[in-house]
Amino acid sequence: MCGVSPARGRGGRWQGRFGAEWLGADLVLLRADSSRWPSPGNVLVVLDRDGAALVDCGFGTANGMEALEAGLRSVGRSLAAVHTVLCTHPHTDHAGAAASLAAGRRVLVPAGARAILDDPTLVAEAILPPVVREFAPWLADLDIDRHFQDECGAVALPPDHAVEEVQPGAMIRLGGYAWTAVPTPGHDAHLMCYWEQRTGMLVYSDLLVTRGTAIPWYAPGGGGTGAYRESLRRVAALEPRLGISGHGGLLAGPTAVATSIEATERQITARTERIAAALARGPATFAELERCVYPPVVHDVIPWASSVTAVHVTEALESGIAKPGDGVFVATGGLG
Repeated sequence: MCGVSPARGRGGRWQGRFGAEWLGADLVLLRADSSRWPSPGNVLVVLDRDGAALVDCGFGTANGMEALEAGLRSVGRSLAAVHTVLCTHPHTDHAGAAASLAAGRRVLVPAGARAILDDPTLVAEAILPPVVREFAPWLADLDIDRHFQDECGAVALPPDHAVEEVQPGAMIRLGGYAWTAVPTPGHDAHLMCYWEQRTGMLVYSDLLVTRGTAIPWYAPGGGGTGAYRESLRRVAALEPRLGISGHGGLLAGPTAVATSIEATERQITARTERIAAALARGPATFAELERCVYPPVVHDVIPWASSVTAVHVTEALESGIAKPGDGVFVATGGLG
C-alpha cells in the first residue's frame, strides 16, 4: 500500500571496533565502525586531569567492553581512567555497559531512567510494548529481552550503587565543559540531550534522522509524535553549531543541524500523512499500514520497527480519524 526506501547501514556487521574522531584537544568521539544493527552507539570521551568522562558507553558485552577499552587506549586513556558515565537514555546500545562500568564510578542517568536500568526487561518493554504485539501478533513469540541481553549485554545496575538522576535543566560539568540537560522525549520517554552553550555543541543521541539507521524511531510510551515535534522545536531554539550523534557522523555547522531537525520532522509528518492516505483508500490491516513507515527489509533487521507504526495507528484511533474493524482499521472521515 505504501513504500519507502530501505534504510541501509553503514558497512556490514559491527566488527568490534571504534574509530576516534577528535573534536578538540580534550574531546573525542568514539564511533562504531558500522551503523548496521546490532552496533553500539557512539561514545563521547571528555578528557581531564583525573582521567576521562563518557557520554554514553555502548554495549556491555565482552566484545563491547573490549572495543571501548581499545578505543580509550587509542586516545591515551585506559578503562580504569574512566571516572564518570553520563547516559542520554536507557536503550542498551547506548547504556549497555553502564552496569559493567558502575563500580567505583560516578553514573548519571536521565530522571526516571534508574528504574529501567535496574531491570533490563523494562528496556525491552519500552522498545516493544505489549500494545505493539496486540497490533502485530506475529511478534508474540519474539524474545526481545534475550536479544538485547545477548547482543548488547543488557544487565541490571548494581542495586547498591549510587546513581544520580539528571533533572531537566541541570548542568553537568565534565572536564572543561558545562553540559545542560535538555529533555527531548519522543525517541524514548527519558531521552536527554546535552547542550554545551559556550561551544554550541549538542549531544543529540538518537533524536535526529541518521543516515543508515531507522531513526526517527519511536514507540508507544515514548511521548508520541507530538512530544517528538516539541523536542525538535526545543533543540532548534538552541541553534546548535555542532551536532553529536548517537550513531554515524557529526552535523558540522548550524545549517547542517537545522537541516537535520527539519528532515526529522518531515519524516514523522510524512508517515502520518501516508497512513491517513492509505486509510482513506479503504480498510487496511496493521501489516499493510506498516509499509507506510518502513519497507520489509527494515523489519527483517529490527522487528521492533512495528512500534513506530503502532504510535501512528494509536494516534489515528485516539484522534478519531480511524476506528478498528474486523482485523482492519477504517477511516471515519473525521479530521482528528
